[in-house]
Amino acid sequence: MRRRPRGRSGVSPAFPMPGSILLVALLMFLSFLVLNPGLSLGESAPSSATGCHVKITSVSGITYKSLNRTITITGQCFGTDPVYVSLKQFGYTGKDTYDCGGPVNGPSLRILDSGRGDWAAGRFYGQDASCTATNAIGLNYFSWTNTKIVIHGFGNGLGLPGSDATWIMYPGDTCSVLVNHDHFGSRCTYTLPAGDC
Repeated sequence: MRRRPRGRSGVSPAFPMPGSILLVALLMFLSFLVLNPGLSLGESAPSSATGCHVKITSVSGITYKSLNRTITITGQCFGTDPVYVSLKQFGYTGKDTYDCGGPVNGPSLRILDSGRGDWAAGRFYGQDASCTATNAIGLNYFSWTNTKIVIHGFGNGLGLPGSDATWIMYPGDTCSVLVNHDHFGSRCTYTLPAGDC
């Protein structure tokens, strides 16, 4: 009588091997990215509380030497009724949106210069233990709806080279705009072409 050889029987194991697990996880992640083309790694998924996903479709009006020009941000799911903080107490004009993760949990906006100027405008983090203070560059708001934000330029904290302003906008810098639906919800970053700021 012939004995059956010991070892592998040719039947697949009940559980996949570690390499197979890694391959399946990678394929699932790639499928998620393909099915969600507008979601970058720097953005969050829609907030479970709102079911809303912030998307910025266009930004106009952020231009070197036009600090008082109207800036228009269009898109979806921006939220409504942001809480504003006047920067008059810090000696600057304009106001910021408040986003500190504390009692206020509403929409907020930040305009960031990642070039030589290295400044941020539009969002106030507060100065308590749970928040980080940021540049006091105020924005002159005109209106904020769920699909459009209109700002009438920057406060006096920002100036051009040669001015005595605290922060400077230099030609050729790259700027980006980040809109949060709320502190814990969806957000989107829109980067302007280099040199637009």
